[in-house]
Amino acid sequence: YDFAILSAQVVIEFDGWAFHSRKEAFKRDRAKHRHALLKGWVTLPITNAMVRDDLNGIIRDVEKLIKIRPQYDIPLIQKKGRTYCVYPY
Repeated sequence: YDFAILSAQVVIEFDGWAFHSRKEAFKRDRAKHRHALLKGWVTLPITNAMVRDDLNGIIRDVEKLIKIRPQYDIPLIQKKGRTYCVYPY
């Protein structure tokens, strides 16, 4: 996942056609989405065009998801490397 809002259990996935033009990449993304759902998380897919054309709409969608999702206390998150974290869930 590209970004996560831990307290609302929302993951954001930035999707572009270049990364999904092959069947295996598409299948791998569906498996990630399914995994998140089965753990109680919601995946918000965002395309490059959405970022270019409607950034404010994306922000509104994220704010709405945060408001309607249950809020959770977040356990300690361990940093793994420079850009990755391990969420013990």
